[in-house]
Amino acid sequence: MKVIQNNVVENYLKKYPNKKLSLRKLQKYIKLSRRHIYFLAINSKKIRKIHPIEVGSYRHKLSVFTYNDVPDVISNVDMSHFDELEDNIID
Repeated sequence: MKVIQNNVVENYLKKYPNKKLSLRKLQKYIKLSRRHIYFLAINSKKIRKIHPIEVGSYRHKLSVFTYNDVPDVISNVDMSHFDELEDNIID
């Protein structure tokens, strides 16, 4: 995955976080080629490709994207006491 600065697709979808837009609609609004839009959408960590059932389609592949800015969760749980329990497990 490449990191792209000033991603036009990401900026557009950030304005409408609840919308699920296809490549054709994005092409209409952004005025770039579909190939370029697809490249920008796939190489962004903040844009996700949705499952077809989310928009009521039974297709297997669908090029529909939405903005998904979910931060990575970092756990603050101390896991050291679980190491002691593993020593007591009998195989």
